[in-house]
Amino acid sequence: VIDFVSKALTCAELCVQRKIQGWIFQSIHRNSMIRKACSDTDANSIHEIGLSLFDKPYSLFQILHEFSLAYSLVLVSFHQNIITGYLIGRTLSDEAEILQVAVKKEFQKRGSGFDLVQQFCAMAKNQKCLRVFLEVSTQNSIAIALYQRCDFQKQYIRKQYYHSGDDALIMEKIL
Repeated sequence: VIDFVSKALTCAELCVQRKIQGWIFQSIHRNSMIRKACSDTDANSIHEIGLSLFDKPYSLFQILHEFSLAYSLVLVSFHQNIITGYLIGRTLSDEAEILQVAVKKEFQKRGSGFDLVQQFCAMAKNQKCLRVFLEVSTQNSIAIALYQRCDFQKQYIRKQYYHSGDDALIMEKIL
């Protein structure tokens, strides 16, 4: 196990090393923006949002680890310099996977989740990915509706996939 706290590059160095243009903002059609996450402040904000929404959120260590992976892509949405949501995903070979999407409760139903997913899919396509996969609890009808609006199709169910006993719905989008 690598000690990321003492041995990792700073997030800014990671951005330069990976040639990520993390500070170029992508304007979207609403009053929010999306950019690649790579600062310690971003990691803390992502962690806080996860704690407020999930029973088992990503730890700060896991978030920083995602920043260090060449095939990982972490996006944040923000409004007036406040991070309102995030997406953690990975691209590998010709496939991409969305691992987690979260938007602060007070900013939900404003399009940030949609924009995060759409931006990730565009970036995956730009990296020559042919499809994007994700899994979502069959009990999470709001997320399922979001993914369907983003043109994801239901593929199959994994029975009792989550610790709660909920089933997971596997969805796919062809790019």
